[in-house]
Amino acid sequence: MSLVGIREPRILRDLTTWTSTLDTVLTGRVQALLGLTRSDYDVQVRCYGDNAILGDLEADRRPPREVGVLTTVRAATQATANSIAKIANPLLLHLPLPGMDHLPSFAFATSPAEIDRGAVYEFVLNHTVAVDKPDELFRTEHSEVGHA
Repeated sequence: MSLVGIREPRILRDLTTWTSTLDTVLTGRVQALLGLTRSDYDVQVRCYGDNAILGDLEADRRPPREVGVLTTVRAATQATANSIAKIANPLLLHLPLPGMDHLPSFAFATSPAEIDRGAVYEFVLNHTVAVDKPDELFRTEHSEVGHA
C-alpha cells in the first residue's frame, strides 16, 4: 500500500486520465520487469478527496484542490506485491499526464513509500436463502407507548 498527496491543478482537473495512465504504464512495467500479467496481481487506486467513496454516484465532480491517492497491491506473495509497489513508486511520485512537458512532483505520506499490509482476506457469502419477501427473515416487534 502507498499513499501519495497530489496538489498539481492540471492533474486534478483530469484525474481520471491520470489514473488510467498510471494503470497502463504500471501494467507495462510490471510485465517488462517481472513478467507478470494482470491476472497475476491486482492494483487498486482510490483518490480520496475525489470520487473514492461514492464513485460515479457523486453528483458534484468539480476538480478538488488536492487528493490523497491510496494505491493497494495484492499478489500471490508479499514479495511480489512489494516488487509491484516499488515499481509503482516513481510513477506515484512524478507521473505526468499525456502531453505534459514537465514532471510533476507529488508527496508520499510515508518513507519508505510502500507499507506492508500482510495477508488480505476477502469476504465471500457462502449461503443464500430464497425468500418471498425481503423482510421475512427479520423479526419485527411493535410496541405502543402511552403518554406518561
